[in-house]
Amino acid sequence: MARMGQLHEAYLYLTMTEVHVADLMSRVACAHSTLLQTPQLWEILGYVEDEIHAASPFGFGHPCSLSFCPNGGSPNHETCRCEQLGPSFIPRLSHRICIISTDPGDDRPLETNMAKLVAKDPHELTQFWSLTYHLNRFYARLHGYRFRRPVISNEALFEMLHDGLEPPRRVQWSIVRLIQQELEDRTCHFVVWMDSDAYIASSEPLETVLVQNGLLNSSDPNSSRGDDAPERLFFFASALSREAAKEGEFVPRVNVNISDHFMVVRNTPIARQMMEEWFQLPTRQSRGLEWLPHSAPIKTL
Repeated sequence: MARMGQLHEAYLYLTMTEVHVADLMSRVACAHSTLLQTPQLWEILGYVEDEIHAASPFGFGHPCSLSFCPNGGSPNHETCRCEQLGPSFIPRLSHRICIISTDPGDDRPLETNMAKLVAKDPHELTQFWSLTYHLNRFYARLHGYRFRRPVISNEALFEMLHDGLEPPRRVQWSIVRLIQQELEDRTCHFVVWMDSDAYIASSEPLETVLVQNGLLNSSDPNSSRGDDAPERLFFFASALSREAAKEGEFVPRVNVNISDHFMVVRNTPIARQMMEEWFQLPTRQSRGLEWLPHSAPIKTL
């Protein structure tokens, strides 16, 4: 597959093989020691990886370092080029998309002096969250989206998280409340949350993601709030979660989870109700969810 240029399929099969082996080692007691005593397996996997790298357009030993496409498109790490990955014609919502990104509390002040990209003392360098802030701000300006960084003081954060639960909620719960506050603005048809250390590498509009994931009709942008609106209300980035190894298992389990680093909420009455239910889940002790205040909110969904 790699030699024929089918790099995506080759990567997929290699990943599936590695996941299958990891799952086998976690479920079968003798598999762990047996696989460790079978060097041929690891030699074969190494050979496959070498073949994939050798057949890649950017060549073995030269991994793609493309991370941003300022002139349009999205980074394609299989071809190491900027390519248009989404459809050419999509409805545009411009200011009806509202992006928020912040660090609740006073421990990460926003810097505006980008001259600190180079400094003799590393402590004088511009912090990463300030760089991502400006990258996302420029992206929003490019497409006409609204973008802001809500300012949440330590006092406001304390009031937001201390609602009688013991122990108090973790700071990640503030994400739910901040999205809820943004949803109060009905002119925001979609509210997008981004962690402060995340940035959009693509130059393609967010409407591409909304159409491809069923949050927006491809023909009529106004249908996102009408009777024929798409059924999906949320979009979450994917992430891997790890569980501690159980009795009789040798390695922790790895599950595909949803992430709160990047999410989109379509502003509808049902979505707003679901957000409130989400925030109230730890208080529903009758549902056996009393452990939730110890965890990040995304683990509750």
